[in-house]
Amino acid sequence: PTLVQQLLDVQTHPAKPAYDMASETALVLQDCKFSQLTLGRTVRNLWDVTKVLEQRWESHAIAAERANDALGSMKDRTEVRWTDVENFVEQIARDRSRKEKKRMKGGSSDD
Repeated sequence: PTLVQQLLDVQTHPAKPAYDMASETALVLQDCKFSQLTLGRTVRNLWDVTKVLEQRWESHAIAAERANDALGSMKDRTEVRWTDVENFVEQIARDRSRKEKKRMKGGSSDD
């Protein structure tokens, strides 16, 4: 109860918290132990599940290879000047400073 009260205190926390996005990969519990549960596995069920999982694996493997090829191509064909890196870092620092000032004033950040 006190934690909830602290989090709802707008004087202590004037802006929304900055959370990272959760992974789009769902949490899957694959090896749960249920001593009183017996799963019926037939040859047909195993065949169907195997087929679906292999298709899913193939799809993801192809997508991963395409992404890897795109990254490799981009790295091979891109030249970055040091001044561009410096300008990028300075811009990021300015953006963070602006967001921090806005947050301290009680506004929300636009992450």
